[in-house]
Amino acid sequence: MAEVRKHIPLTIVRPSVEVIQEIKFVANVTDYLWKIPFRYPFADIENYAELVTAGYFRHATTDVSTEIGGSKVADENTNLGFELPNTEKLILLVKVNADVATAVTVITITGSDEYNIEDVTYEIALDATAGQVFEIDLYNFGLYIDSGEVNVSIASTTVANDAKIDVALIARMA
Repeated sequence: MAEVRKHIPLTIVRPSVEVIQEIKFVANVTDYLWKIPFRYPFADIENYAELVTAGYFRHATTDVSTEIGGSKVADENTNLGFELPNTEKLILLVKVNADVATAVTVITITGSDEYNIEDVTYEIALDATAGQVFEIDLYNFGLYIDSGEVNVSIASTTVANDAKIDVALIARMA
């Protein structure tokens, strides 16, 4: 089965703003190839409406010009959109939504050719239980996401366990 391009849902968290921010996760699907693009389509920002209401974004629509490479459609590579901050302000969250006692889950994140960083692999062990949340710090992936995006692949030793993992991305922005 062909892989389907999907962006990890982005939640923008504003430090020093005293608001409890819900982090929205999305379930992994076996044929998804998760992407963290340098420019996120506004349609992939989970809390976009709340940020518009709070005055963070000056425009009230996710519409962008397609004439210069923009896309208002989620999960598309675009030249326009929200530019991610430096990687030290990005946090990838992985949540176990069901016990994974029958398979190890492997998460592979592509490195950076520009910054000479190898691919990194993480494992969620057999004893992980529903509700556990793991933080994958993207600090060491270079100053910026190069080549336009980072790939995040999630696979387990049994395909049935692929869907037991949910993902979310947080950008800390003032």
